[in-house]
Amino acid sequence: MFKKNDIYRDWTLTLVGDGDLKEKIKTLIKEKNLENSILLKPFTKEIEKEYLKASIYAMASYWEGFGMVLIESANYQIPAIAFDINTGPSDIIDNEKSGFLIKDGDLNEFANKLCLLMDDENLRKEFGKNAKAKVEENFSKEKVMKQWNKILNS
Repeated sequence: MFKKNDIYRDWTLTLVGDGDLKEKIKTLIKEKNLENSILLKPFTKEIEKEYLKASIYAMASYWEGFGMVLIESANYQIPAIAFDINTGPSDIIDNEKSGFLIKDGDLNEFANKLCLLMDDENLRKEFGKNAKAKVEENFSKEKVMKQWNKILNS
């Protein structure tokens, strides 16, 4: 019998970085038998290698000062999904154009939109192109320097 989850068996969730919850996450992965689906990788200075292998950037933060990783991933034409928390993601993601902004805490909608991206390669490509265009337009070095000069000279 075919299970809906079977269609995602070739997908993996890769978590890159270190933190206080790493051991707890390792334990949960093992308890849930997800060793083949969730990969934990240590912090790396060669993050470009990870972006080049990625199809979607999923940010599950409860708080984000400014999502530099969203800008970095958009630069590689990776669509993003994130909770629409008070600061960060909505400055970078154009909802339903370069990714998805999900009502804070709505795990079902996060999962639904993540599945939508996983199911639709053309949507991922379109959102990825739009994400890169937004980053180039709003967060290029030249644009940011102009903003800083304006602030410093006022």
